[in-house]
Amino acid sequence: MLSLNAWGIRTFEKRKALFQWLNKDKADIIFLQETYSTPDVENTWKSQWKGDLYFAHGSEHSRGVLILIKERLNFELKSCTHDNEGRFTILKANVQEQPFILVNIYAPNKTSEQSIFFQEIQTVLDSLNIEAECDIIIGGDFNVILNPELDGLGGKPKLKDSVKII
Repeated sequence: MLSLNAWGIRTFEKRKALFQWLNKDKADIIFLQETYSTPDVENTWKSQWKGDLYFAHGSEHSRGVLILIKERLNFELKSCTHDNEGRFTILKANVQEQPFILVNIYAPNKTSEQSIFFQEIQTVLDSLNIEAECDIIIGGDFNVILNPELDGLGGKPKLKDSVKII
């Protein structure tokens, strides 16, 4: 698995370079954030990636998350849930015949919006009727520092109130 904030992959050159690099990487499941995808590019991007793509579109200049699944992976999608803001995609799937929930998020920057966002993710997960033996993998860009000693460098990193919800 790999998670990466792409900072926009609308240009052909950047997307081509990223997809080539990802195809060489050993990760079979890739979470991308800030793709800047919109519905009009979906078919083009699907033709450029060997495997499955699961979008939550943002705008041409912000947000957007994408889960890429390599073609070689034994992957069976059960359900796909995403928001209309380009902030999360949640897949319920069998990977190598084992049940998984894959959650790719791009959280808002503002603390007040983050708290609401993380509560929404919890509500969506609660609604999925997750089996006891199912593993949940959550990745992406949380836009928070979870541990100032490990995640903060320089300045005065502090824990936001939204971390309590995570």
